[in-house]
Amino acid sequence: MIRFAWLQFRMQAAIAAGALAIVAVVLAVTGPSLVHLYDTTVAACSSQHACSDATTTFTDTDGPLQVFLDFLVLLGPLLIGMFWGAPLVSREFETGTFRLAWTQGVSRSRWLAVKLGLGALASMLAAGLLSLMVTWWSSDLDLVSADPFDPLGFGVRDLVPVGYAAFAFTLGAAAGLFFRRMLPAMLTALAGYAAVREIVTRWMRPYLFSPSRKSLPITAASPLSFKSGSTGITVYENTKGVSIPDAWIYSVKIADNAGHAPTASFLNRACPLGNYGPLNPRDCSARLAARFHQLVTFQPASRYWPLQWYELAIFLGLAVVLGGLCFWWIRRPVSGPGHLTSRHEPRPPASRARAVELTRLAPAIQSSRSGCHAASVRETIATAGGACRVQHAGAGLPGTWPAGPYPARHQGTVMNLFECEATFEADPDAVWKLWTDVARWPEWDVSKEIAQLDGPFEAGVRGWARQRGNLGGSFTITAVDALRRWVSECPVPLGKVVFEHTLEPVAGGRVRVVKRAEVLGGAAPLLLLFAPRMRRDTAESLAALGRQACHQ
Repeated sequence: MIRFAWLQFRMQAAIAAGALAIVAVVLAVTGPSLVHLYDTTVAACSSQHACSDATTTFTDTDGPLQVFLDFLVLLGPLLIGMFWGAPLVSREFETGTFRLAWTQGVSRSRWLAVKLGLGALASMLAAGLLSLMVTWWSSDLDLVSADPFDPLGFGVRDLVPVGYAAFAFTLGAAAGLFFRRMLPAMLTALAGYAAVREIVTRWMRPYLFSPSRKSLPITAASPLSFKSGSTGITVYENTKGVSIPDAWIYSVKIADNAGHAPTASFLNRACPLGNYGPLNPRDCSARLAARFHQLVTFQPASRYWPLQWYELAIFLGLAVVLGGLCFWWIRRPVSGPGHLTSRHEPRPPASRARAVELTRLAPAIQSSRSGCHAASVRETIATAGGACRVQHAGAGLPGTWPAGPYPARHQGTVMNLFECEATFEADPDAVWKLWTDVARWPEWDVSKEIAQLDGPFEAGVRGWARQRGNLGGSFTITAVDALRRWVSECPVPLGKVVFEHTLEPVAGGRVRVVKRAEVLGGAAPLLLLFAPRMRRDTAESLAALGRQACHQ
């Protein structure tokens, strides 16, 4: 039985082995050069006092390959569930070969145990080898990024892809056994895997360990931002930039020794309002630091491996539960035309039953030998691309969270892509005029080749822009607060991207400009992979905006 199961599985195993071999060759060729670049740039940057430029140069290296490898590990378990697990039993029902398989002296349970065990082991081995190679290749990049708990990165490194693959495979097999049709089983594997991954990432992983809490002083480098509103000054905390190395920051709260947040009256006294916000944000921070501190809730870096083991155990446990469900379900009588004899009906002699089944299956067996298997493989390959496109369009993957404390513009689930800011000496009116002159965007925006607006710069007006080297796309101005803030939206498949632009004069004749990007809808997981490139282009563009405004 084991040999027969291996003969049925050898085509999938050969394809997986070939793909892993190609990945191994690519990583073996590019990996040493990446290590050498790290040793000569990032490792030596402290003596040259140029770590920012060194890390940027290093993280930009092999950017498309980084994105491809993360997508490969992310989608690998899903493809295993859809194209290995789902057809495991459903194909037997669709072709009718289950009648022959279950009348050859092998019990249903043993038949399922061999096929399920062989497929699950192969799935875990393939996912484990792929994760091992990608983790090794990305080790220096992960060291520089210093964010091991990133929702995307955590799921494509080390141990957890092994558990994902085992769960996805058994989920597909269970769906095939229940529906007895391949397409519904594949769709169930797709939706079920994505849903469980989202549930574990958002609602289970943060609570596997009780978070730690730490009090940090407020300094000029603290990630605080001050906004002026109808009630005066409001202070916002940002989890990015908190000085706890490699930690998973849950929240940052400004509080005094009694745990109370600063009141509006205190903030209005400590941070006098100017025309565009606080007169001096640094003085605001200093006055806050005299009475308040940052209360940080986080998971320390030492809990990375325990979380990996816990999540691996969760998905392996789910795989065992689904396997047990398969064994329970397969013992049920098979109904329908040409059904097998029920356990409650008198059985004919074994030799007669086999003769009847073999006679009934002769046309199906001959058809299978004449090329039906090759046709099903071509169908599987053709379907794989569609599955990738559906996943990229984005059913629920980790990395989304409710909208933050910024002014409410939309409802629902929002994913923050990035936030960039620049501060330079310029006239606020000149910066605003240049920033809102859409036709002049290509003069300073490194990502724009052509841009135009179909009317005055006001809410509701549509425009069009083309990225350098890419196709164009439309956008809509949704909000304009003259000389302070404007918001635009760009439609994407299954959602939209919202860009918020704010301008804020600061002390010393300087201007601070901030650009924040958020995604609404199912396109969030795909756009998250392009966020590093978008963030770098935005940072360069804001710096160029400042240089251009200075010459106005």
